[in-house]
Amino acid sequence: MVYRKYVTHKEKKYGPYYYDNKRVGKRVVSKYIGDSYLSVIKYNHPRLSSYLLAFFIAFILLFLIVFFLETSTGRATLDITSEIREGNRLSGTLTLGLEPDEFLPADTQVVVSLGDVEKTFALSELVFNVPVSGTYYASGTALTGTGRGYGA
Repeated sequence: MVYRKYVTHKEKKYGPYYYDNKRVGKRVVSKYIGDSYLSVIKYNHPRLSSYLLAFFIAFILLFLIVFFLETSTGRATLDITSEIREGNRLSGTLTLGLEPDEFLPADTQVVVSLGDVEKTFALSELVFNVPVSGTYYASGTALTGTGRGYGA
């Protein structure tokens, strides 16, 4: 049984100090646990801190997986050259930021979204260059294969 003990010295109260009592033979033995309630929890549930640590690590890993393993790369910019008005078409230059040696298939889906409106284009519709043959590669993805596409 765990109990709290307070000590008074020169009219000042100190504590609580937590102790555990148990009977050993005919005697009652007290063991000091600590001076915080957290030490009592650790004493009564020694594996609880391990479970909390495992839960915290699992939560962080899940967050990192969801945050960093998105399917879109987000390495694109649009330089708008037309006047922006509601109902007008936007025109400008779309720049895809490819790293050296990256090579994307010509039929790669480019998804453009603005507010609630989302449009999907094939990469070949947006690029004026003629696609060349090569081995597909994009850093941070599992893209494999060969065929016609565009690269840096």
